[in-house]
Amino acid sequence: MNKLTMGFATCGIAAAAGLSLAACSSGGSSSSSSSSVPVTGTETFNGTEHLTAAETASTNYNPTVPLTASGMFSDTGSISLSGGNGAGPATIALKNGDIKVQHAKTNANLQAKPTGVGCIYAATQAVNYTVTGGTGSYSNVTGGKGVATVTFGFTLPKLSNGSCNTSSSATPTAGYATFHAVGSLTRS
Repeated sequence: MNKLTMGFATCGIAAAAGLSLAACSSGGSSSSSSSSVPVTGTETFNGTEHLTAAETASTNYNPTVPLTASGMFSDTGSISLSGGNGAGPATIALKNGDIKVQHAKTNANLQAKPTGVGCIYAATQAVNYTVTGGTGSYSNVTGGKGVATVTFGFTLPKLSNGSCNTSSSATPTAGYATFHAVGSLTRS
């Protein structure tokens, strides 16, 4: 069986992980008093974007994944899974402000593997991040660290004999991008 490389994911995983990390590290409590005591806690971000066949087949498609935050604060927003595989800054846009993070280098050469469900193949990447700041309601967020896990998956067509078409010319029929990020953060 041929190894399958998910072209749309190779660029997206790096930034996706970094951004999801950004989201994960987003901190926020409802207190905004300048005399408040710094509070450290855990924040979790989750999101899934379903992709069309055309988006999945494109090597240049960078999905925007909707996010939900829970933990020290609740918020919604999105993350654009774009960029390369290098370490760098990332931003997650939330309803009440942005969170900025620095993420570790990611692997742009992930190989998709069968998931055991039909003809769905997926590649997963985990990336470390550090919160570097924020804007709006999150302007007082600092120093959080965590890990974001990003998965890109796609469904391959079936051959007439019922097996999955794993040839290099196979065009995915659908796909998805998900991430789960958990980390600590401090909000003063």
